[in-house]
Formats: sequence, C-alpha cells, structure tokens
Amino acid sequence: MIMRGAPANEGLLKYQVFYSRRRTCQENNPPFTWADLTQTHVWVREVAADDQDGSYCLMQAEKWSPTGQAREYILSLSLLHTSMYPGDVLHGEDGRYWECLPWDGWREAMPA
Repeated sequence: MIMRGAPANEGLLKYQVFYSRRRTCQENNPPFTWADLTQTHVWVREVAADDQDGSYCLMQAEKWSPTGQAREYILSLSLLHTSMYPGDVLHGEDGRYWECLPWDGWREAMPA
C-alpha cells in the first residue's frame, strides 16, 4: 500500500484509525458513541504506537503521505482530510474507542 507509518511492532499498541465523515468538529458536538461508528466515520488504516498521541502523530500527512501518496486513497473514501483531525476516532486493540478533541486531547467513546 502507498501509505507510510509504523508497522505493528512488538511492544506497541495497534490502533484502527477512523476519520470522521463530518466536515467540522466543534467542542459542543455530542459525544461520539461507538455504536454509531459506521454511520459517522470511515476506516482509514491501522497504526502501531505507544499511545493515542503517538497514533495522532503518525496520522499527520507529513508522516504517512509526505508527497501526497494518500490523496487518491483519501478521495476514494469520500474524505476531505489526510491528517488526523479533531472528531476522528482511534479503536485500540484493548477494545476502547477514543475521539480526538480540539483542545483537550482524547475522550473515551461510550456505548450507545
């Protein structure tokens, strides 16, 4: 595949990365629920990192698509952003879901 990033290495946590279909993220958006995931988000890829912040760094365009390799892939998913952005979601191998927030880091997603 065209995307770069950390492979699933021993000692790192695997995260499934889902980008929001919403065009904007605001602090007053209702909390994300994992039951709504397929309606609100699109799976982009898997990364391996120490934590959510490490995953966020790996999902910045300059890391995984430094010369625009992911552009066609992102467009094929009907998404408008290559870098991870507030409102996007990580699903950790521990089963927990985390929503990226504009100013406060991460919020754990709740069941429906």
